[in-house]
Amino acid sequence: MYNTNLTINYVDIDGDDGDTHYRKQLLQFLTLEMYNDDVSNKIDKLYDLHKNKPSMKKVMPWIKTFIEQRIPLEISDNTRFLFLFSFDFFYVMYPIVCCFINETTPTETHVNALIDTIKSKIKFKNKTKK
Repeated sequence: MYNTNLTINYVDIDGDDGDTHYRKQLLQFLTLEMYNDDVSNKIDKLYDLHKNKPSMKKVMPWIKTFIEQRIPLEISDNTRFLFLFSFDFFYVMYPIVCCFINETTPTETHVNALIDTIKSKIKFKNKTKK
């Protein structure tokens, strides 16, 4: 079970308090009390259920590029999906994943906001790629 009725606001809190609030909100979304293997297991289940959605097919190449710039290893798509729940992206991924859970289609605005957030973290060699 997942909590799709949260107001995700950790990004409005500076410093360590914001990080603590992020971790709390992620656990609330996953309906967990503490960090353990259940965190990644529940996110993996979401990936398995929604990996073929058109919006995810638009997002995944961008998160792949983001990760490739930071980790020089081949990483599976489900691990890339996990990155969408990291501090940098969870607040923009949350409305999309809530749509999936509630069996609705995410808006283009939400999908584009996630893509734009990912793109803002990518170091482009040629600025025209943006």
